[in-house]
Amino acid sequence: MESSPQGTVKWLEGDLTLLEEAALAVAQATIQNAINETSINRAELARRMGCSRSFVTRILQGDHNLTVKTLARALGVCGRQMQLDATAPQCSWAVEVSLSQPAMKKSSVRVNLPNLDLAA
Repeated sequence: MESSPQGTVKWLEGDLTLLEEAALAVAQATIQNAINETSINRAELARRMGCSRSFVTRILQGDHNLTVKTLARALGVCGRQMQLDATAPQCSWAVEVSLSQPAMKKSSVRVNLPNLDLAA
């Protein structure tokens, strides 16, 4: 990541790849946590989502490009709602996905990664 003279941030290709992979890992962990908290298995998640069990396995293993729609559907059938929060980088960048269910506890997964200087 580099800063331009105007103070805007220019992401380097390696930073973007790491950002994508971290976001995917957070999404997968969020779905798995929802499955665990609701005590359902992958087959039941697939039935509720209207897809195959192998599709659920692929999204949880990273063999599928998980979309926001699929993430929202997976969480929704577990009785959860998705909330996204993105922050501008300071000395580190972060992506936070909060998982909540009405009238129940709220849990979140937060990934903080240091700035990467891949140009050095």
